[in-house]
Amino acid sequence: MGKEALCRCDELRREIAWLENRVKDLRDDIARLESGGTVRDMVKGGSGNDQIYHIEGMPLRDLERKKALIGDRLVRLSGKQVELEEALTAAEEYIMSIDNSRVRQALEHIYIDGWNHERTAAALHVERSTVTKCIKPYV
Repeated sequence: MGKEALCRCDELRREIAWLENRVKDLRDDIARLESGGTVRDMVKGGSGNDQIYHIEGMPLRDLERKKALIGDRLVRLSGKQVELEEALTAAEEYIMSIDNSRVRQALEHIYIDGWNHERTAAALHVERSTVTKCIKPYV
């Protein structure tokens, strides 16, 4: 699996972050709807569509839809987290198969720990460009 496992880890981390943001946004929307109370609006109706009616109520359909969406996204999020654990295991196996210790350390920091190249370079006491060059053949 090798290089593909490293890419998969990155993809899954991005997707998990995206899903977590969507769940947070939905929770914020639900809290706003629930704390806002009722909604008021005007609609036309009656014979000839010339009467104006004032309506007030809780946007229950929107609220229920958002709650269902949260449930769906939480299920998806849980599945992606399991996939990430599996991808991390595959990535660790690939990294451990590499002979060069510095490359192994750099790949672990970047793909397993989620560090950027600059932080990795500082930990390894090398330049950022050195990290990029040394891992390039392996990613």
